[in-house]
Amino acid sequence: MKFLRILFFAGISLLFGNVVLAADATVDKVYNLPGHGQLRLAMPTGWNDELRTHPGDFPPTIFISGFDGSPLVVFVTPRWPDPHAASDFGTPKSIYDIVAKAAQAAAPQSVEGKLSIVTMGGGRGPGYYFDATDRAPKPGEFKFMTQGAVAVGEVVCTFTILTNDKKSVVKNKALTMVSRAGWRPEQ
Repeated sequence: MKFLRILFFAGISLLFGNVVLAADATVDKVYNLPGHGQLRLAMPTGWNDELRTHPGDFPPTIFISGFDGSPLVVFVTPRWPDPHAASDFGTPKSIYDIVAKAAQAAAPQSVEGKLSIVTMGGGRGPGYYFDATDRAPKPGEFKFMTQGAVAVGEVVCTFTILTNDKKSVVKNKALTMVSRAGWRPEQ
């Protein structure tokens, strides 16, 4: 009888272990950035993506949606150095400045008033983000926003995560996805 209980619990553990692994499963997505290499995102399985291009040499935007019916949207825009801009592109200070400027612009419409900037850990390059709560979202708009930037090789990915669930597990998955993004030069 003891053997059957051990076998039963081992089977249950394997079943739940597979469910957890399936929940964290990812699919590698590669986006060509003409003249600027390739961006790779390890996107959670079941997430939908669309690369939206813009005329000229403007960076494309990756639009991500469709998370198990949860109302959530993620935008990722890989940016490359402007040959006419400052030469500090991609440095921790320049990335922090991008996020600080965005936080300053979002603060007046936020519940928080002053938005704290958080350092992203575990990534391949420096990264920062902030969280903001919309003071007066209109019908159909999102209440919570996470916005930031992270260095990925020779590009800097800016990102916006929009949700109506403050404790969204999907937000954490999106942060992990952008912090672990990869970049490869054109060949």
